[in-house]
Amino acid sequence: MGFLRGLARVVLGLALSVVFIMAAAVKLSPQVNKEVHEELAQEFAQKYSEIWMVSEFGITHEEFRMAIGGLEIVLVLLLWVLPRFSALMLSSIMAGAIYTHYAAHDPPVKMAVCGILMALLFAFMLLSGPQPKTGKKKRA
Repeated sequence: MGFLRGLARVVLGLALSVVFIMAAAVKLSPQVNKEVHEELAQEFAQKYSEIWMVSEFGITHEEFRMAIGGLEIVLVLLLWVLPRFSALMLSSIMAGAIYTHYAAHDPPVKMAVCGILMALLFAFMLLSGPQPKTGKKKRA
């Protein structure tokens, strides 16, 4: 892997890790930011769990919120072991979040943030893939 490509991958991976850990931590615990946690808990209770009809599966809105937050933490940890798989799964969560914000009639900025994160995850996947071959031939 070229130096700049490797550096870009590490910097992007660290930035994505921080963002997703903070987003997950706010979903999981009020100790990170009590106001945001309570707002998220209320939105999951009133809107998001209804959109995904989680009660049909015997899941409460709190379990749904905790599952999303816990899955984000696990996938961030896997980002450094299975980077492409983890980035793809986090992108899937972001796709679900875009749909959820759209269906809930949330402000467009919430969908935009998820879209930007998804684009950054795809860039991370590209940086984590096989390095393209250069046109240089080795001399025997």
